[in-house]
Amino acid sequence: MPKSKRRKHLGRNHAKETVANSENQSHEDGQPTKTFVCISARQPYAGFILNGLKTIETRWTQVFKNLENKTVAVHVAWNEWEGQEWKDILKERGLEEMEIEDLLESGKKHGRGVIAGVFTVGESWKCEAETLSEGERQDLEKQAILRPLDGKYLTRIYNPVWLIEPMKCRGQPGVWHVEIPESSLPV
Repeated sequence: MPKSKRRKHLGRNHAKETVANSENQSHEDGQPTKTFVCISARQPYAGFILNGLKTIETRWTQVFKNLENKTVAVHVAWNEWEGQEWKDILKERGLEEMEIEDLLESGKKHGRGVIAGVFTVGESWKCEAETLSEGERQDLEKQAILRPLDGKYLTRIYNPVWLIEPMKCRGQPGVWHVEIPESSLPV
């Protein structure tokens, strides 16, 4: 298997501490690559992340444990998100139907089954709804573009960018490593 397609599955609960941009490699054609931890996200959420609209990522497990301040790659899954609550939340944020459609379209620019971009991981915490005021809960839901959040691990995400060229890749559960050609990374 070509080095650029290899990935190492790290398990569902957390990534090892020695990951995310720690290694520079070379592609089989000699092109330099960088190794990143990768997560899969369904549409429309992958597009919301990479377009900077979704600033809190939610997971049922601590997949971002030990990854704060690291850069993580985003794989766009083949399947769509099954719920429609995101549309109501976007409308609550003041977006019109046409703006939502434009966002959905821009989120599809690299297709599916690809590594499409990267973001920086911020702080993570478990959401305990009973400790939040109604206003705090609603604010978190707007940032995550999801509800309900109770019991989920929330992680702030920063600096999302689309790759210059997407990289075809099969998704994995949890997190895994991917090698991305440096020429695909934005400067």
